[in-house]
Amino acid sequence: MARISPSDNLFATVYQRGREVFRYSGSGIDSAAMILEKMRGYGAATAAGIATLNIRNASQGWSSTCSVYLT
Repeated sequence: MARISPSDNLFATVYQRGREVFRYSGSGIDSAAMILEKMRGYGAATAAGIATLNIRNASQGWSSTCSVYLT
C-alpha cells in the first residue's frame, strides 16, 4: 500500500460478505489501521472475520484493496 499523509483526501470502504459495513471520506488519517479504528468507533463493531478494505487516495491518485481480519 502506498503512503498516506494526514492531509490526503481519502475514500475508504469496508465490505464483508458482499455488503458494505463502513464508508469513510475525509482527511486526517495517516494509516489503514486508523481507518479500521474509525470503523470501530462508528458502530461497525459487530463486523468480525475477513473483510475487504478499499482505499482511494484522491490527493495522490492511487487506490488499493486488501483483505483484513476483523476481531
